[in-house]
Amino acid sequence: MNNRALRRAGEIAGGSSGPDAPGRSKAVLDEHLFTELSRTNNELVNLQREMARRNAQLAVAQRQLQASEHRYLNLSACSPLGILEMDAKGLCLYSNPRWQADTGFEPEESLGEGWRRALDGRDAPAFLEEWKAKRDLDEEFERQSRLATKEGRQRWAQIRSRCIRGPGGVIVGHVFTVVDITAGKQAEAALEKAHQELLEVSRRAGMAEIATGVLHNVGNVLNSVNVSANVLCEAVRTMPVSDLDRVVALLLAQGPGIGTFFSHDPRGPKATQFLSRLVESFTATRGAQLEEVALLQKNLDHIKDIVAMQQSYARVCGVTETLQVTELVEDTLRIHAAGFQRHAVEVVREFAADLPAITTERPKVLQILVNLISNAKAACDESLHDQKRIIVRAAHCGGKVRVEVIDNGVGIAPQNMARIFNHGFTTKKDGHGFGLHNSANVAKELGGKLTAQSEGVGKGAAFLLELPVARREDEKRTVCS
Repeated sequence: MNNRALRRAGEIAGGSSGPDAPGRSKAVLDEHLFTELSRTNNELVNLQREMARRNAQLAVAQRQLQASEHRYLNLSACSPLGILEMDAKGLCLYSNPRWQADTGFEPEESLGEGWRRALDGRDAPAFLEEWKAKRDLDEEFERQSRLATKEGRQRWAQIRSRCIRGPGGVIVGHVFTVVDITAGKQAEAALEKAHQELLEVSRRAGMAEIATGVLHNVGNVLNSVNVSANVLCEAVRTMPVSDLDRVVALLLAQGPGIGTFFSHDPRGPKATQFLSRLVESFTATRGAQLEEVALLQKNLDHIKDIVAMQQSYARVCGVTETLQVTELVEDTLRIHAAGFQRHAVEVVREFAADLPAITTERPKVLQILVNLISNAKAACDESLHDQKRIIVRAAHCGGKVRVEVIDNGVGIAPQNMARIFNHGFTTKKDGHGFGLHNSANVAKELGGKLTAQSEGVGKGAAFLLELPVARREDEKRTVCS
């Protein structure tokens, strides 16, 4: 019975009066005592039940905590990441097996500041300084760093740091996760090495392509040079030098009587007529030779332009100039003039009157045009047409100038159209397949494009060169390979 029940019983007993008061008081007291005892007993039972319920909850919580700790330990042990638990000052409280396996340190060797020994000496100062700065600013930390294992081997790791917060958001510690990225770093190094080797191979391939481009384009011009040289040689060989020698010998033989020879000797007037005809012949031959020499000089200059243009690939950018595309077309036709005449090829010019000047690199455009005209002439040579014809058109379309080279030669087979600009592809018996490929690349480099059309074998072909009127600034800065 509790104190409150006893006090209540006393009050009831003290307040009774009359002859039967003692008996009635005792009965009342017993009744009240029984009631209070019953109520107290019920309270005790309820309290026991509450304690049992709370004990059961506590047992469940303990089991859950144990399961959580067991789960954490299992996850930590099985994690592919190294894990370090730090206190607020950066002292290690725990390291998982993966960290121990990656570094070779025993669990107790990483405690406190022991974990810092795993940082490579080259990276440790910067690593710790940056981590401390991030920690003081309450920011997350992430860094790639080299690790030095206990055996002295070097490994690379991606290390991240996250804060552990207690009640009220107060930082009570840090968790480091350490991902081994050694294989990735080795792959990066191997990839970089392969990239450098590829650059070197590409550079050499580019040099080889430039060399083949030089040989091909110079070869085209050398054909005309060879023709001019043969014409000059034939002209020199057929000059009537021997007849001139006989006439000179005859005149020298007259001595002082040279005057009488011209006035009385019947051979005198003939010698005079011969000398007159000889002067006319020499004058005509000289004119033809001067034309061939001029053409030869033009071709030699073009060869120098080709070589200079190919050398410019090694520089950042070629020199641009503003010019009329028709001038380049005319220069190209003059280069092939002897070949046109020799093979009876008719050239038709169709130039629009409103052609604007273009800003581009002269040698490169000339290189493309020489190759296109040379191919057109060769296609006409191989055809069976009685009238061989090449049409050169120039027109203005928007911000571009278009030059078409159309021939009525052998044409292009449909199956070859897709490969016509491929490196090494050619239908010529003595061709190398460099000219069109190189020309297409140069056209693209100049900000334009080169395309081809043909209705089939024996139906001729057309090549269309498009060039921008003005090159954009980003194109001017393109690095030539």
